[in-house]
Amino acid sequence: TPGKSSTGRPMSTATVSMVLNQNPKITEATRQRVLRVIHELDYRPNRQAQALSSKYTRMLGVLMPTLRHAVADPYFGEVLSGIVDRAAKRGHKVMLENVRPDFIKTRQHIELFERRYVDGVFCVGFANRVPFLRDLVDGGYAAIAVNSVFDEFEVDHVVCDYRGGAEQVMTCLTQLGHSQIGLIHGS
Repeated sequence: TPGKSSTGRPMSTATVSMVLNQNPKITEATRQRVLRVIHELDYRPNRQAQALSSKYTRMLGVLMPTLRHAVADPYFGEVLSGIVDRAAKRGHKVMLENVRPDFIKTRQHIELFERRYVDGVFCVGFANRVPFLRDLVDGGYAAIAVNSVFDEFEVDHVVCDYRGGAEQVMTCLTQLGHSQIGLIHGS
């Protein structure tokens, strides 16, 4: 909110906003004065209020099936860790949602976008029969399937290169002299 600095000089909301958004039109002296007051007041921007006046929320959703201990699972843990790390580097926060039947029935997957809670969602751990993902695609919402490809409709996706990984493992093992190699995998 507009106010006065410790020197008693008034500051407008626009000036503070330009400093926080690193606008090059702000002089270094003004920038330092605003940053000093921000520090004195221990000011922290309200992300929801910023989203109201911005095109983006800087919030990403991760939608996962309801699985017991999913976050503790090595696969989901690694995927989530990667999403959170990369999002943070880009200035985004991440929201995790379990996709339960009531979540879909009450159309909360659509509400995430309509209420501007998120800019986009990652759908992690879903197989082919997920009608909610079709709702997102048909609605034009930003959704990415993680490590899944869907036959029934086209959706943006990122997938592991399992073939390339298997070839690298086999090359390494055969170069080490192994000739009897087994594979243990999930479903």
